[in-house]
Amino acid sequence: MNILLIAPRMAIGKEGVLVGGSTVSMMNVARGLAARGHRVHVMAGYSREDDMAAGCLAMPEGVEHLALRVRAPRCSALYGIEFLARVRRNARALHGAQFDIVNGHSGFAQYGAVSAAAGAALGLRAVHTLYCPLRPSRSAFLWGRATRGLCAIIAISDNVAASLREHGITETPLSVIPPPVDTDAFSPQRDGRGVRENLGFAPDQPLLLFVGSVARAKGLDVLIEALGRVARELPAVRLVVTLEFDRTGRDDTQARITRLIEELGVGDRIIQLGFIANMPELMAAADALVIPFRSTDGPSDYPLALLEAMSAGTAVVATRVGAVPELVEHGVNGWLAAPDDPQSLAEGIITAWQHRAAREQMGAVARAAVVERFSLAAVAEQTERLFLEILKRPAPESPATQSDRAVRETAVFYDREAAHYDGMRWQSPVGRYIARAQQEVVFDGCDFGGKRVIELGPGSGRFTAELARRGARVTAVDISAEMLKTTAQRLTAMGLRDGVRLVGASAAALPFADGEFEAGLSVNMFSHLEPFAQAVQEIGRVLAPGGVLVANFPNLLSGALPVGAVVNLTGRGVFRKVYTHWYSWGEIARAYGAAGLRVERVIGHFYLPRRVKTGAAVPVLRLLDGAMRHSWLRRFAPVVFVVARKM
Repeated sequence: MNILLIAPRMAIGKEGVLVGGSTVSMMNVARGLAARGHRVHVMAGYSREDDMAAGCLAMPEGVEHLALRVRAPRCSALYGIEFLARVRRNARALHGAQFDIVNGHSGFAQYGAVSAAAGAALGLRAVHTLYCPLRPSRSAFLWGRATRGLCAIIAISDNVAASLREHGITETPLSVIPPPVDTDAFSPQRDGRGVRENLGFAPDQPLLLFVGSVARAKGLDVLIEALGRVARELPAVRLVVTLEFDRTGRDDTQARITRLIEELGVGDRIIQLGFIANMPELMAAADALVIPFRSTDGPSDYPLALLEAMSAGTAVVATRVGAVPELVEHGVNGWLAAPDDPQSLAEGIITAWQHRAAREQMGAVARAAVVERFSLAAVAEQTERLFLEILKRPAPESPATQSDRAVRETAVFYDREAAHYDGMRWQSPVGRYIARAQQEVVFDGCDFGGKRVIELGPGSGRFTAELARRGARVTAVDISAEMLKTTAQRLTAMGLRDGVRLVGASAAALPFADGEFEAGLSVNMFSHLEPFAQAVQEIGRVLAPGGVLVANFPNLLSGALPVGAVVNLTGRGVFRKVYTHWYSWGEIARAYGAAGLRVERVIGHFYLPRRVKTGAAVPVLRLLDGAMRHSWLRRFAPVVFVVARKM
């Protein structure tokens, strides 16, 4: 198989060390699948902070790498939106790679949308691997929408699978496949004595290990409190921390940990190593790995360091959170403590140290379980089996087929709405204001009189009639036969029907000669247009050189960005269940440039949905609309009118 793996953010530490459970696990999946003879591509996002280190990252044999540079700040909504746009763009560019399946990996549910979008762009079956349980929040809503475009979901634990079922995610097939661990690297045969000597540890000195971050969910502060209590029983105990944190107090969480270390007087017991490249040797050197997590929300419900320690035969002391009890059975292959309880954690650490024979026996039991379930070979075999089973299912729609379906659905929708279109949209006080404002914008500085004008998506004929009244020779094009009838009725009632040609056609396949029209107009149509780039190309084709095109677009990068993100994720309007898309400036610029259209002006327009009908909203609407028309705010208006000229 030719497999595309997607990671929203490839976090890299110094010397090219991968950081984060989901990132490392995905690379282990890539290694395992490549070892079974499959061709694997990894498409990963890099923030500005990671970009410099991306060149240090070595790909396993048989794995190819495609880096996507994301300018937005990491851990922000803008990062996710920009990454999704870049995945779509690059997925289309990779059509020639002939992928069989796409599999996204993430700790956060929102990125399931990326897997679905990449699958849709490539016309492939899409699978998403989720590393963390779904929690009651907006992410659960977004995840529910995103799963509609997935062929399967992989939950890494029974706990993650249960959280999906609790939120009603039952239609998409669900499999539980754990994250893989390099059991050869993390092995009891590793010699940790050199690490202990370099750190200055005596052979019989207790060495505790913490692998994680200063995030509150990781519970480092709980471990530090427990360390003070452990030191009373084990005076020689030391804690090695493999993270980089600033003790200057500039970060609130780090400042709290720094104060705690000073208050408890345990600073001389903590050794901070930062990101390291010899984790297998350090794991072998440790007497116990401590997992003091308050929750497993974040990179992985199965903490990767916990699996690596169990693979190495190192004792583990962990809190009862998330899927940890699925891995650690108290007194059998490790010790469990209550979360957020320093005393319980300290007791577990002391017990582990005082029972050396039990520690070694539990390590052997843990090692055997990890090799059986979590080795690269075992997980790759399960993943391969699932992918092959998915590939036997009927193929998903190609992008061209999806576009055809969107066109048909839009035609049916507007055929159904034609009879009451004006009543729903333009009869309320808000609707009447928007209708007047849009006509002002369109005819402000644009003279259509006496010109051959193509109007795309005339709706009920508001602009068609005004163009005809101003002396334009209008050809109105719509995919909805019923809307064209409504337009004809309006024109007949106004005595303007004879000067207008009505044509049933798609904007993506216009039945006209090159350069046939001197001007073009499209109002409220592009939001329902698929395929966009092809339609703009057609419009550019039928415009004569020097011809003007006036069109409006829902603006993705407006103040209503979260709404636009949901619309683009689901492909449906918030209130109208028909294909809908909000556009970024990049999308518009690329399509216009390819069609030979040069943007001359951008006009902002503040638009309210049709469900807002009260006259009390009109003064506010008028104020905001006026402020956004021609000022710098126009770039952030909910709707933008773009005036362009054919070169």
